Parts: sequence; structure tokens; C-alpha cells
Amino acid sequence: AAAGSAGVGPDAELEQPEGDDQEASEEAALVARSTSSSVRGGAAPAKERAPAQDVNPISWIWAPRRCCALALCVFVPLLIATSVWWVARRAEGRAQEGPLELATVATPRAPGDCRDSHELLVMDANRQFEAPVHLGGGSRLVLVGDSITESWRGTSCFSSCKRCQGVPEVLRQTLGVRWPDPLVLAVSGDQTQHVLWRLDNGELPPQLASCECVLFSMLIGTNNLGNGHSPQDAHAGMVMVARTLLKHALGKLLVNAVLPRADWNARKRRNSNLDPSFTPMIEQVNAMMNQSVAELERQFPGRVSFVDCGALFLNDRKKVRMDLMPDMLHPNAAGHRLMAGCLETALVELGNGPCPKDQGFNETHQITTRTADAARSAFQSAKETNQHSEPASFSEKVGHGLSSAASATRDFEQRHQVGARVAEGARSAAHSVKETNQKHDITGKVAAGTAFAAKKTAEGAKIAYQAAKDTNQKHDVTGKIATGTSTAVQKTKDLNEKHQITTRTADAARSAFQSAKETNEKHNITGNIKQGVSSAATGVSTGFSKVKVAASGQPDGTATAAAPAKQPGYNPFAQPAQPTPQQPGYNPFAQPAQTAQQKPQAGGMEGLQQRMAQNAMNGAATKYTGGMVTSVPPGVSNAALDYAKKNPKEAANFAGSAARMAGKVA
Repeated sequence: AAAGSAGVGPDAELEQPEGDDQEASEEAALVARSTSSSVRGGAAPAKERAPAQDVNPISWIWAPRRCCALALCVFVPLLIATSVWWVARRAEGRAQEGPLELATVATPRAPGDCRDSHELLVMDANRQFEAPVHLGGGSRLVLVGDSITESWRGTSCFSSCKRCQGVPEVLRQTLGVRWPDPLVLAVSGDQTQHVLWRLDNGELPPQLASCECVLFSMLIGTNNLGNGHSPQDAHAGMVMVARTLLKHALGKLLVNAVLPRADWNARKRRNSNLDPSFTPMIEQVNAMMNQSVAELERQFPGRVSFVDCGALFLNDRKKVRMDLMPDMLHPNAAGHRLMAGCLETALVELGNGPCPKDQGFNETHQITTRTADAARSAFQSAKETNQHSEPASFSEKVGHGLSSAASATRDFEQRHQVGARVAEGARSAAHSVKETNQKHDITGKVAAGTAFAAKKTAEGAKIAYQAAKDTNQKHDVTGKIATGTSTAVQKTKDLNEKHQITTRTADAARSAFQSAKETNEKHNITGNIKQGVSSAATGVSTGFSKVKVAASGQPDGTATAAAPAKQPGYNPFAQPAQPTPQQPGYNPFAQPAQTAQQKPQAGGMEGLQQRMAQNAMNGAATKYTGGMVTSVPPGVSNAALDYAKKNPKEAANFAGSAARMAGKVA
């Protein structure tokens, strides 16, 4: 202001002070120029301007308005580009997946997608039912389904899985006790259309389909919901599987409700109209399936029922229990144990059909009851006959009849000299054979022919060996065989490593051994076998003792000269009946009677016949008793041996029959 009043212009040069007053002078000059400019323009004095300061770029960018504008310019185009990319990838994925498979039409899995599991299941089903069920073949329980059911095997697509640990042991301890060795026809990832295809292509062999005593348990449908099928489609597929089993198999069917699963499991949302949660869809499917099973019950009375084990896997808040379903879809060993209890109750209530088939025939015609009644009637009749007859007189008549038969046989033999004629014929035949041999030099010719044949055989062998050697060298057979063997070994090794055949075989062997051990301990099979063998040996010894008593004619086994058992015509191995010339017991070729003082000759034809008879009886005793009796018990009378040497085949057959009968009785 002072400068303006003194006539100093704004452009006038001001004296520049030195030292610390320079900054103050600059401020004063700035104020002076501003004041003079305002006065010249006739405007009101302006406020004092603040001195200029340096601007920070970061602070300028992060100003609220500028930040919002920058976000819109950068992130909106990025979001649009990401959306376009996702839509394009989704469309490409749908194009690769193709249309959604129909749940009611049999469709195979894609090659490589657990397709090999079907072939292994076909082999397993045919192996179990090679023998008919009523002869001990096959299983009485068949489990059909997807990965939840395949867990009973301890596998996923026939490969070991971590979530399946302990599940096969649970099966053996629960359902396997009542229905040993259940057949599991399940593949991980299967839907209803895949199960239909498997059943139509070998997993339902005729032996299995024709057995009425087999129980089927079906658990399928959750993968249909997981892959985009509506509840109505999944329900229709489940009904088709149930109808196929009931129509093509004679066994009974237990239909399982779809188990609960968590909503966060991956799901291909091909149908945007579906509920985003699995829970209401599963409830809808199970409600419809319960009604459909009631309709199937009217068509197939007594052969189908429905069970819902899903409540076991839900907590108080109706959420899936992670302690039973760690992945919120597949039950672990503890979950399978609970489900096995639920299934066993329903299966027992449904009940197996009649097996074997002849059991129904037996029950219809009461064969067992009638047989027992007939046996009791026969016993009562024999008892009454015995009471009304005189035992002493009866025994005397039997003894007299045996004596008469032996006497008649001896008289016939003496009158016709049967023994002498047979011996003379044998000597004549031997002499004739000897003369013929000497006359035609048969022995020499046979020896010469044998030597000539051996020589020609050796020459032929040399020629064949040389030809094989030349062929081998020409075509490198050995090398090709070695290469083929190496290739086969490698393929076998690869196949073993791929399918873990060795591990599975070992597991199966351990499982079979454990099952056999438990069955043995439960039913005491080893003890029963030992007891049966001991009883059989006792029965055989008792039978031979009876033979001894019958042959000697005395209760203590001692012989008398006048006893009928000492006569050659007496057959100690025949049934207790009086033989007549019209009955098999009559022996017209018996040797003359041998007294108690006579001993069989050790040498000659007589000694040879005795040794042959003894060997025949010993061999039969050893063969038919499994080595328990290796020789005829001592004390068997000479009459029995005398008869046996004349009839070695009949003696051997009798000894075998006695041993087998003792085994059956035991």
C-alpha cells in the first residue's frame, strides 16, 4: 500500500535486500503487485493467496472421485472379458459332453471310464454261480449300485481307495454272517442307464437269474441327480432298474432310498430349472420311489420292498454327519456298519425264497414226515413180530437153514467134483499156452518186435529232433518264443500293477482264510471230522468183529468143528438169510468142508489163493477207510478167509461197503 501511494508501479524494480530479509522482501513485493492489479481493475481486494506447494501423485490418484473413475475404467472391461471367456468355455464343455443321457435307456460307460470294471463283474458273477445254488454254488445276496455299493469291495473302479478302508471287513462281520460271500455288482460313477446296460450284458447270468433264493439290494440314483437329471428322470431310471431285476430274475428285491448328500458337491448344472440344493430333490425322488415300489408290489407280490436308511446320516439339524460321510457323499466304515444293520433288518423281513428248489417239493409232499412215519411203522411191526415169536426157536431155524445150505453146497461140489475139474482145467490151459508159445516162438517174436520198434522209434526221434532243430534255426523259433515270453511277462506285470492283481489276490486269500477259520471255529468242523473219522474206524472194527463172530459161530469168536461157519458153503459176508439154489447166497462151487484142524497150505496154488484173498481184503480195508484200517483185524476165521480166497472180488466189495456204511453212519 505504501508503494502504491508513493507512485511506485508494479513493474518497478525493488531494491533487493541481502541476508535473512530476502524472503520477507519477496513476500512484500508479491503483495504489492497483487494490490496494484486489483486497484487498476477496479475490483474489490482479493483474499490473500497461499504460497504454491509441490503435489504428491499417489495422493492425487487415491482421491475418492478419481479412484472410482479409475476402477470403472479398468475393472469393468476386465469383468466383461472374464464373463465372455467363461460363457465360451461352458459352451465348449457342453458341446464336448453331448446331450444328457436318458436315465431309462441302457447306455454303456465311455471307453476308459471304468469300462473294464464291467468285464470283471461278469467274470465274478459267472464264477460264483458255476455250480447251482442248491448244490452249494453262488451267493444268497447280490448288491447292485454305484460307488457307495462298490465300497463294500474296498475299491473304486476296481482300484483300492482310501475312503473304502475297513468297509469289506464290515461286510464280512455284518451281512456276510447271514449271507456268506455276497456278490457286489457295482461300479463307481454309475447312473441308472449304466446299470441297465450292465444287467443286459452279462452281469445277470442264467444261474443267478433262475435262483429264487437270491436277495437283491439296489442303491442307485444319486449320480443321476449329480449329473443334471431332474428328480422325475432319476425316479424313472430307478423304477426301470427295479423292474428289470424283478422281470429277468426270480429272486426278491430290496429298493434303497437315495442317501443324503451335501449341496457343495460338484454338480453339472445342465438344467437351470433344477433346485440348487440336493436335499429337496432327494426327498422328492424317495417319496415317488416309495409309491412306485408299492405299485411294483402289486405286480410282483411278495418280491419287492422299500427301505430308507438316510436318517442314519443326518444330525439333529438335518445336515449330513461328517463323522459318517467325510466327503459328504460316501459313507465310511462306520457309516457302512450302520447301513448294514438297516439293510439286514429289511432283508430279513423280506426273506429269501425257497432254496434249494427241492425243499419246496419236500414241504409240499411232506416227504420227510412220511419217511419218518414209515420208519416208525416198520420198527413197530418188527417189534411186535419179535414179541409174538419164540426167539430160541427162531434162532434154531436160522442155524438149521444155514447148516442145510452149507451141506447142500458141499454135496453138490463133491458129487460133481467142481474143485478138481476147475483145477484140471487151469492146468490144461497153462500147458496149452506153454506148448503154443514153444511151437510158434511167441516170446522170441515179441522180443524181436519190441527191439525193432525201439530201434525205429529211436531213428524217428533223431529225425524229428533234427527237423525241429533245422526249423528252429530257420525261423528263429527260440528267439521268437523268448521275445513273446518277455512281452507276455511284461504285459502280465503291467496288468498286475494296473489292476493290483497280486494285492487283490492276497487280500482275497487272507479274507478266504479268515472266513474259513471263523467258520471252522463257529461250527467246530475239525472236531466233527475227527469225531466222524473215529466213529468210522470204530464202525469198521465193529463190522470186522461181527464178521469174525459170524464166521466162527461162537459169541466169543472161537471155532467149533460142527459150526456152520466152518463149512465152505457159509458166506460170512452175505446178509443173514437162508440161501437156496434160486437165491444169490447159494454157492454151488464151494470147496469141500475144511475141519478146524486143517490148515491152508503155505505153498502151491492153495497158498497163492489164500494170499490173494488176504491181499484183496487188506487192500479194500485200506482203500475204503482212508488208511485207518490197513489190514484185516487178527482173529478172522479160516472159513472167512477160505471163502474170500475163492471170491476175492465179492470179499473186497463187501469190505468196501462195510467201510462206506460205517462212514455214513458216523
